[in-house]
Amino acid sequence: MLPGTVCVWAEECNRFAVQVATNPVPYQHPHGLERTAALLSKMPDQADTILVGDSLVEFWPQGMASKQFKSAHLWNIGVGGAQSQHILWQLAKFDVPVLKPNRVFVLIGTNNLTSAAMPACAVAAGVKAVVAAAHRKWPGAKLDVMGIPPRGSDFHFRDGDRLAVNAEIKAWSQPFSYLHYFEVDASEMTCGQYDAPLKVADASGKPGTGSRCANYADDFGHFKRDGYDVIFSTMMRQ
Repeated sequence: MLPGTVCVWAEECNRFAVQVATNPVPYQHPHGLERTAALLSKMPDQADTILVGDSLVEFWPQGMASKQFKSAHLWNIGVGGAQSQHILWQLAKFDVPVLKPNRVFVLIGTNNLTSAAMPACAVAAGVKAVVAAAHRKWPGAKLDVMGIPPRGSDFHFRDGDRLAVNAEIKAWSQPFSYLHYFEVDASEMTCGQYDAPLKVADASGKPGTGSRCANYADDFGHFKRDGYDVIFSTMMRQ
């Protein structure tokens, strides 16, 4: 039985928001289309590990990821700015039956949360749709599905909705033996700032700049190498 895309809040979730998150559509920005075209033009003959997602995946250093996953043929198809509906379109484009990866890593959803019109239930439906599509495309692979990590200047951007999405995906994934859901500890990932966020202003009252945590880049959303270390170590121990 394949995972479905219906969320537990189906009766109360905005069906139009669910349609947005689960209906495949092309990227609406040049980078997404260019990145997809580049990936399509250089399809690998083999891949033992495939990374699927947005810029949090795309920016994972190739050499670092290959070493962590112990992968001789790692294919990173992450695309900056991707939302669930874009990944669904992208996966449909990749008709590569020759590829039979052992492992597929999925991280998607944070960009769906950037729209205030997208409730948590719709974002969760989009994540489920991506996971289902990845399983249909690579049915023999183990799927590592990561929960949406904290982000924002105080690491609490739409945090209630983020936690709701993660809780839904975690509960939904339990019956499927090929799914391994995990999420980073928010305090560990944010160097302790999640539980006691610092004020984003200096003594003069001007907004502060730069991340307070070695795991995050200065935009408080993307990761540095240390952040990817936390992600991988968490995935392996959970």
